[in-house]
Amino acid sequence: MKPKAIRAREKALGEKFEEVQSRVDNQLEKGDGVVVDCFYHARTKLATMDKAHNYTHLMKLQSNNPFVLIKQVILEEGPYAGNVAIILKQGRAFPVMRLPIAIRTKILHFMLVHDDAISIALRQNTRHAYSPNYKGKNNLAILSTCKQLQGEATPIVYNQMFHFTGTEVIANFLLQIRMQNRAHLRSLRSNTYNSASAKTMFHLLEDAPQIQHISFAHVSSNEKPMTATKNIFNDASQWLLTLDKQNPTKGLDILSFDDTAFHMREKDEEGNVMVTQWGPGEQIDFLKGFKLKLKQAARKQ
Repeated sequence: MKPKAIRAREKALGEKFEEVQSRVDNQLEKGDGVVVDCFYHARTKLATMDKAHNYTHLMKLQSNNPFVLIKQVILEEGPYAGNVAIILKQGRAFPVMRLPIAIRTKILHFMLVHDDAISIALRQNTRHAYSPNYKGKNNLAILSTCKQLQGEATPIVYNQMFHFTGTEVIANFLLQIRMQNRAHLRSLRSNTYNSASAKTMFHLLEDAPQIQHISFAHVSSNEKPMTATKNIFNDASQWLLTLDKQNPTKGLDILSFDDTAFHMREKDEEGNVMVTQWGPGEQIDFLKGFKLKLKQAARKQ
């Protein structure tokens, strides 16, 4: 049988199994303290005869906690003497809320803190922001356990550095995580800069009072300092001017651009177009122009 046919058969069997499993929904009564649920498929508790003339029950054991099957035994005492019991060892949830807050915080850091910057990208089919490398994504379920743990874990998740492919991804990410989580953000880095999505990004960052660092690897391949100052000021001024009304240039301590972020196009003596990276002079002119615009805008408010 060809590999493609084998994969198709395996897929069909998997779908059939899921369909059958979904119909195993009659729950068997359980005693106090039992955390493993038992479901059976038959209409009654009586085992039915199958095609091989064996009496069968299709059952499903399910629990939020881990459990291990041990063996079957005949009970010799009590009200169920003479009956067969399936013995299993059930796990119980660890009483994490009884731990001191300092110990819980260490556990949460171990579970949720990534070793490096957390990369964020967009899924091509849904435009949904996700992390392809975050080691703690399976542990994020702890945020759904209770409000107290959510309150303790959320700052740990969002206080980390996030690395994005571009400002469009940042804007989608900020919209997706909602206002209460944006409040914990501290450090963002983007590979590229797009004016349209950057405006949305800066608008949403008004809900991020703890932000300390936003950096860009590349902004433009064809802008002189005066043009770059005007364009980025138009994108970011509303956010920058809300950071500190007494110090309108505070945002420039948060925003940073790599030395290779800006380039400009110039013609040489022969008329050929050359792309030149900004030097220290252009970078200084850009920052001076930006500071001047912020101060002028602050005086008008």
